[in-house]
Amino acid sequence: NCGSTHPELLQEVVKVYKADLGLAYDGDADRLIAVDNTGAIINGDLIIAIIAEYMQSRGLLNDNKVVTTVLSNMGFEKYLDEKGIGLIRANVGDRYVLEKMKEYGVLSSIQLVAAILESGRTLHELVKGIKLWPQNSKNITVVKEKKATWESNKDLIDFIKAKEKEIAGKGRILVRASGTESLIRVMVEAESQEIVDKYVEELGKKVEETIC
Repeated sequence: NCGSTHPELLQEVVKVYKADLGLAYDGDADRLIAVDNTGAIINGDLIIAIIAEYMQSRGLLNDNKVVTTVLSNMGFEKYLDEKGIGLIRANVGDRYVLEKMKEYGVLSSIQLVAAILESGRTLHELVKGIKLWPQNSKNITVVKEKKATWESNKDLIDFIKAKEKEIAGKGRILVRASGTESLIRVMVEAESQEIVDKYVEELGKKVEETIC
């Protein structure tokens, strides 16, 4: 009940001690969650946006690009684009991200602190201009055999492609199999919560109908 997956205690400590910043890690320290001086959680997309802009300003951002996973928010991507920073999306999983990062460089919490110090502003102030889009997901339990072959289900794949075409420009859809559990994960991100909920419901229902 601590670290990056349970930052509630850190949020309270930051507020009680009037700290400028809180940093929480997971067990092997490859996941970072920050807390600003108001106690608000600053997630990975926001952290990367701040560091990327800081590194770009110092000429340290290799090829003006950053690496994230396919799960990163579209609002974050839009913010980077406005700053002239490219986004490279890797598949979910440490090894895929590492492959991309070897090409483009490694970021860390030390750089976040450096960005805050050099800007002369608080973390809370730095993230104000970054508007993340609503996002929701649904996990559908499937039998192991069907999880392994779900991408060969033409009816489902055609349905997903049709929905991707519908939402293009105002959101995005990500359907993928869990790497560790017998689940199909449906994630939708869009400009409004109404659009998100509509497509999560439709896609989740289709997965259940076709491969459950």
